[in-house]
Amino acid sequence: MPALILKIDKEDLEESIDTAANIIKNGGTVVFPTETVYGLGANAYNADACLKIFKAKNRPADNPLIVTVSNFDMVKDVAYIDDDRLKIMKKVWPGPLTLLLKKKKIIPDIVTSGMDTVCVRFPDNKIALSLIEKSGVPIAAPSANLATKPSIVDSKDATEDLMDRVDAIIDAGRVKYGVESTILDATKKPYELLRPGAFSVEDLKNLFGEIKINEAAEGYKESKIALTPGMKYRHYAPSKELFLIEDENEFRKFISSEESKSFTALCSSENAKYAKCDKIILGSDIYEIAHNLFYAFRKLDKDKNKYGVIQSFPENSIGFGVMNRIRKASYLIVFKDGGKHSFDGKKYIYLLVVVSFIIALGSVLMKYLFMSNLNEFTYIILMELFISLNYMVYMTKRYGGIKEIYSNLTHNFRNIGTISLFTVAYRITYYFSASLMLISVVAPFRNSIYVVITTLAGGIVFKESGLWRRLILVAIMIAAVYYISISVG
Repeated sequence: MPALILKIDKEDLEESIDTAANIIKNGGTVVFPTETVYGLGANAYNADACLKIFKAKNRPADNPLIVTVSNFDMVKDVAYIDDDRLKIMKKVWPGPLTLLLKKKKIIPDIVTSGMDTVCVRFPDNKIALSLIEKSGVPIAAPSANLATKPSIVDSKDATEDLMDRVDAIIDAGRVKYGVESTILDATKKPYELLRPGAFSVEDLKNLFGEIKINEAAEGYKESKIALTPGMKYRHYAPSKELFLIEDENEFRKFISSEESKSFTALCSSENAKYAKCDKIILGSDIYEIAHNLFYAFRKLDKDKNKYGVIQSFPENSIGFGVMNRIRKASYLIVFKDGGKHSFDGKKYIYLLVVVSFIIALGSVLMKYLFMSNLNEFTYIILMELFISLNYMVYMTKRYGGIKEIYSNLTHNFRNIGTISLFTVAYRITYYFSASLMLISVVAPFRNSIYVVITTLAGGIVFKESGLWRRLILVAIMIAAVYYISISVG
């Protein structure tokens, strides 16, 4: 059923917010504006309602939600906060700053991904505050974009992306900042910046003194565990490959060259004059650039050119948050020293397929040249070891080591709810079983060419993430158990 579009004007304002509040009370989902970006909200006390957020966004279960409040009593309802800290926050809130605090039991585990902390935000937007107040409950509300895609800064984009995924969309036009809130870990001292945003680091230091900067905050790295949104996964990315050239002179040189013809340049007003390729002008000052950034990413996706290229910006004030978003969104980063860094995992998928092929071919040759007396089941066990080792190499590249893999998997066991259990089960089968299960299914045919083909297929299935493909993998596992039991029997 299509979402209800709620207009915001003088005649319909109160009625629209009342309608949206009733949807929240009844366990539904509403897209609403804040001063930073649009949020996708549900009753923060209702686990089933919050599950709808994950489903609508295709959001990983280990990526926690932000809880928005409309008054300081609500802050005390959802989290533990001492009087001194609250006194400081009364100078800041409402505003684009989110605090990570120790949560109270009233907040369901699905909201916090099973952790004992919760992100709390008091937005500076009349529509958002009125919606929360009339709903009578805090609203869990991450940004309203689909997972990994650019955040929504215009209600038109919300309608385009989420029309069939949510119950209602408040149509309030463009937002003020265009970059998400700053997130500060207030559970330890010195306080730690986890995600830069619309509230500047300079202002944080004036309020709280020393501020530690998390290594993931600059946007070059991903955190191994998502304490808050925006830390672990690739975010904010357009569908087209976006290249970041950090050296401004090199950027100008590139966009003025013939090599840039297949690119669309995303640049400041000042650098637009150098572009011989198509261009999207972000603005002249850093606040205008922040306001237009995600809007430009979406415009890039509709552009005729295959690639995008973007410049870097000064990292003071809101610029730190802007550069975090750009780096997170970039397919490739060209550093000032000429070095490169890619966030894209496709090369590992290709590597996996190639290595799978080599392993399968090598195993077939070993069987016929050196181990011709092996029975089929023993051969399958050897193949399992080879394939599992291959997958472990991939996992190590992705997560950094065996301890990190273990941490990543066991972290999900702290989540409560069907979505979390499914995520854990799926990851285990996804990384260690796809090729093995396919090989096991065809084992009774005793034809080695099938081993090669199915190993390749396993590498390709490895990249898939649709629900039907997951179910097919489960079916293959069941079939594999049956065939293996026949082989043993």
